[in-house]
Amino acid sequence: MRRICSCIAGCVRVRPYICPIVIVLSCVVASTTYATTFIVNNTHPLASDTNPGTSEEPLRTIRQGIVLASTGDTVLVKAGVYLGGISLSKPIKVIGESGATLCPLSDGQGVGVFISSDNCTIQGFRIENFSMAISAFQSPRANVKVLNNHTYKSEYSCWIDGTNWLIEGNEFERAYWWSGVGDCDYTRMFGRGHVFRGNYIHGTNIPYDIEPLFGNDYAHLDAIQYFGNSSNGEVFQDIRIERNFVTDIVQGLYISNPDNPGDINNVTITDHVIWGQSNHPAG
Repeated sequence: MRRICSCIAGCVRVRPYICPIVIVLSCVVASTTYATTFIVNNTHPLASDTNPGTSEEPLRTIRQGIVLASTGDTVLVKAGVYLGGISLSKPIKVIGESGATLCPLSDGQGVGVFISSDNCTIQGFRIENFSMAISAFQSPRANVKVLNNHTYKSEYSCWIDGTNWLIEGNEFERAYWWSGVGDCDYTRMFGRGHVFRGNYIHGTNIPYDIEPLFGNDYAHLDAIQYFGNSSNGEVFQDIRIERNFVTDIVQGLYISNPDNPGDINNVTITDHVIWGQSNHPAG
């Protein structure tokens, strides 16, 4: 407390000086961004890609949902058949409710879901009759989740490439060699840090589903294949494969890099069941 002294009639009076204290409260308001869910329902009578994507005014196509979505958003797809593949090109979730099915415009052609972004999720879809059902072919991506999908009759059910993918709870049914050239496998896997867990691989009709277009060089039909090419930087490292059930295959696991075996490192395979492996039709 500050005091000021004043002299009055020969005496000293002490006058207190009160200094007002001003307290300034600074209110910091945090800016919160809420994720948005866009609804796609092509069976709804009012469905249109000019709609905002609500339950009452849903979008007609998954592609438009992806166009509208921003980082962290969800595109929720109702039951229905959706023609043509999609490109998952943003760090978002695309989730199919029961009965949401992707089909190609022409059987045996194209990619059902092309993974072209990091940090994205594809979940809950039936994906049938594509050349590749789910793929990051020549497009390595990070932190991708492939969850609880059901693929059917594809040359490749899932092509995994990049880092830190989680492939869990999927049913990969009936590999089918549409082209009859190259090869046909349930999954191909390249990269680092992947977890392949709790998937059900089955349903190929051997040898008829893996017949070549010419000759007798049938598809090798691996459940999981890594055949590395060191010149392309393809590695198979820090991989965990667990609790899968595999049947109706020619080769359960094919993991090889003859150029540089050191590109295969720290691979864990546990509780992985292979049942009913078939001989290659060509012997």
